[in-house]
Amino acid sequence: AGVFYGTALLARAWAWPIPLRGILSYLGIINAVLAIFNLLPIPPLDGSHVMKYLLPPAWSLRYQQLGRYGILILLLLLATRVGRPIFEFWMTPVETFFRLARASLASVMVALVSLYRESSFTSFPRVPSPLSIWRETLFRLARVSLASIMVALVSSYRASSLTSFPRVPFPVSMDWVTSFRLAMVSFTSA
Repeated sequence: AGVFYGTALLARAWAWPIPLRGILSYLGIINAVLAIFNLLPIPPLDGSHVMKYLLPPAWSLRYQQLGRYGILILLLLLATRVGRPIFEFWMTPVETFFRLARASLASVMVALVSLYRESSFTSFPRVPSPLSIWRETLFRLARVSLASIMVALVSSYRASSLTSFPRVPFPVSMDWVTSFRLAMVSFTSA
């Protein structure tokens, strides 16, 4: 909570944009409210661990056994008049944060549209479709697989001690077309 609120204070001092300052301050408020909510002594929350050490040992054991019903107790508390102010206290900053974020996003979109209209571009740069990216990836994988198969065939041909294969002297440096042709010749002559 302190990190967001401290950053919001720095943003205010350094004159950052108003939507960013508002978002940071509301994030700090939301974190503080969640920290307070988390300290409630209800078993699934962290406040139950604090309460466990404050109670006498006999009561502490019974309090821990209540832990399996903690979520149900928490939901019932939030559904009653007692829990309603806690829930509203937590939801008000969250709703305000989302409203502010929506307004900030809208202002960014308006700025982008006005920038686009003022620019000399007639259209945005072309972005490849997911289908073309997928097709290109498959072609690359097929090329790599074909190359590895050719290397395996050529190396097995070289390492072969069978006399049924015609022995062709391999040049020291060979391109992939030549190695493919030799692999196909040795493969078909078997």
